[in-house]
Amino acid sequence: MASQIPPTLPTDPTASANLARFPAPAPSSFSNLGRLFWRQRWVTLGCMVAVVGLVAIYTWRTPPVYEASTMLRFEHSQVNLPQLVEQVVTETRISTEIELLQGRTAAETVIDSLGLRAEVVSPRHARVTTLFPVLRVDPRADTATLAFRVDHDGRYAAWNPGNPLKVVHARLGEPLTIAGVTLALSRAAVGLPEIRLQIGSTEAALKRFKAALRVTRPARDADLILVNVEASDPENAARAANLLAEHLIQSRRTELQSRGALAMNFLRAEVDTLGTQLRVAEDTLRRYRERAKAVDPTQQASTQVVRMAQIGAERGGLDAERSALAAVMQQIKVDAAAAPEAPSPYRRLIGFPALLKNQAAAELLSSLAALENERSVLLRRRTWQDDDVKSLSVRIRGLDDQLHGIATTYLEGMTGQVAGLDRVSRQFGLSLDSLPTKAIQSARLERDASILTSLYTTMQTRLKEEQVTQAMQDPAMRIVDKAYAADEPLRPRPAKNLAIALVLGTLIGLSVSLGRAGTDRSIRSRADVLQASGHMVLGALPRLPNRLGSAAQRLLGKAAVGRNRITSGSVTPMLPAIGSFATPTNPEAAALARHLVPQAGASGPYAEAFSQLQADLALAFQDRPLNVLVFTSPLPGEGKTLTAINYALTTALSGQRVLLIDADTRCGIINQVFGCRQEPGLTELLARSVAFEDAMCRIVVNPTTSIALLPTGGLLAGPSRRITLERLQHVVRAIRNQFDVIVIDSPPLNLLADATLLSAVADGVIVVARAGQTRREALAFAMDRLLVARAPVIGVVLNDVDLDRSRFDDGSYEYLAGAEKYYAAT
Repeated sequence: MASQIPPTLPTDPTASANLARFPAPAPSSFSNLGRLFWRQRWVTLGCMVAVVGLVAIYTWRTPPVYEASTMLRFEHSQVNLPQLVEQVVTETRISTEIELLQGRTAAETVIDSLGLRAEVVSPRHARVTTLFPVLRVDPRADTATLAFRVDHDGRYAAWNPGNPLKVVHARLGEPLTIAGVTLALSRAAVGLPEIRLQIGSTEAALKRFKAALRVTRPARDADLILVNVEASDPENAARAANLLAEHLIQSRRTELQSRGALAMNFLRAEVDTLGTQLRVAEDTLRRYRERAKAVDPTQQASTQVVRMAQIGAERGGLDAERSALAAVMQQIKVDAAAAPEAPSPYRRLIGFPALLKNQAAAELLSSLAALENERSVLLRRRTWQDDDVKSLSVRIRGLDDQLHGIATTYLEGMTGQVAGLDRVSRQFGLSLDSLPTKAIQSARLERDASILTSLYTTMQTRLKEEQVTQAMQDPAMRIVDKAYAADEPLRPRPAKNLAIALVLGTLIGLSVSLGRAGTDRSIRSRADVLQASGHMVLGALPRLPNRLGSAAQRLLGKAAVGRNRITSGSVTPMLPAIGSFATPTNPEAAALARHLVPQAGASGPYAEAFSQLQADLALAFQDRPLNVLVFTSPLPGEGKTLTAINYALTTALSGQRVLLIDADTRCGIINQVFGCRQEPGLTELLARSVAFEDAMCRIVVNPTTSIALLPTGGLLAGPSRRITLERLQHVVRAIRNQFDVIVIDSPPLNLLADATLLSAVADGVIVVARAGQTRREALAFAMDRLLVARAPVIGVVLNDVDLDRSRFDDGSYEYLAGAEKYYAAT
């Protein structure tokens, strides 16, 4: 209710200025936030409802998306390689396989196999696999829309809306072909309206599939590949994931079989050639021994021959390795020319341990594997034409050239070693000329046969290995987890979306509330009044019932305002007039008359607020009674007129003689509220053209109470000097002894100078501010004007306090609502 009044109220301008310097007592930050959010609760709730509504619409309209996953495992090949090189090779291999899974060839295979170019567009959310158990789209088929309708006899019709004359009929479950699409409609279509199937382009299907495909490595140290596919049909998602994995395994099996076939052909040819040569050598040795009847040479000859045989064996081994390296280099040259963009074929040199003993070669092979791995990672999001990819390819080709040079040099070295061994062998031959010719010839033939036997055995072993490998499946790659149709969609998740929408809507609402609060400069609490004006709140007037129209709200302040607090509607006629005066016909006056405190239907807390204000002022100013009070406000529409009228009526009901002066000579309507004449009045009295007794009206409040009213008189149309301080002082001195209290309703302070002139003849000035409407700057400017005029300001009356929100603006005002309940209880 009313603020506690100290024994001495500041009426001196200096004291008022000093009081204005003190900041208003501020509640805790948590309390301020709570009040702020409660004031803006409808904004927060509206934002939350809007966000939840939008998310609900999105969730309802978005088709469900299901996810299926399959996992592939790679086995390490048992190759005698250094650990670092083996790890690099494995990394490169897995990265290459991931790129192949994400390539166009694999995607086209899945799209053509599952008919993913086709999408059901009507009815919404229908699944392709449910309606069409058979669906194949010819890769050459054009884009089209196919329509289907189920007849009552268990048959269905299919046609192209672009060519409605060509209709194809078939029984449910029976396949048919139309526009390059082979399909069969299931019994799940019975009862559905017309079904429409959209056949899109291959490029569009590729874009959708690649957007729905995600190939990753679950863990860096695990030799696994995880394939995730998203689709609106869970069956299609699972089929696509499994088919993609099977395509990779089959492609790898085909490649290995092709390589194995080439190796087997080469080994068979070598085995045949070596077998023929071995048989010839053995036959030659046998015939020579039979013909020459050769015996064992002497010990020296035996030692020389053994040494020569060792050199020949070493030379044969080197020659075999040289032949194998030459064959690999030839194959590398063919592979590099056939597929220049494929992984580097020089990685096969890892199979020659002698090269790995060369530190430079080992480092080049490691660098080659690292660059190919980097290029494979880069190709996931770029093409072969990308500058970075080209740069890596150039570097790889450079490493290939270096490896080619090293391998060529090594091959030439082995050729030189073979030539050197030949020279040594010839030298031994010359030294053995003195030995028996039989022994030498026998040793030579045995050496040739031994070399051919070793080579023939090696080739036979390799041929058998290739045959075993061809007969077995590739154990290096297999599916460890197959994909299955999901029961629940990946998205949308209604519960999750709703929770996120609630949180997001609440955050948006709170942000909007903070923004509105940051830009709201209106007066709402006692702290705001004290901070803006430097004066205390004398009383708080609760908000009037919301049963008047927007016009009536303007009338309560006698001016249109931007934020009316009374809902729009028609103005009802006021209750029977007070005393003997007629009911006001002016709707503005009628609106004010409905809320006069003596009315039978007046709000209890509203009337009690005036009684408390009158009692507080009477007790606070016992030593210096306030005979002349001026009610004013910073701007129109803040309720000063109704406040002045009700204060005058409340004071009269307490038994005092009261004079109410309507000093708003521009637009005063107090006389219309009480239904009395307007002229003569104040303007005529100031002009000394009429006596006070002739200008005054007597208003009967009840049989025992009445008040005197001095109307405005003739209204002033524009700026005028007719109201002067000397005339006002003369009039007030002449009549103040006839009344206990004189209440003056003045014009707004910030618009006209009349209020400051009236304050000069008053014992006290009360400023009326409307909660939620009066801006702090306006109230501060009004107080500055009164301070300059040295007006005896005694405080502020806070009007239009919303009791439902008061506990979040100022906790003391919530007790105003208890007055009416207290009357009802008693």
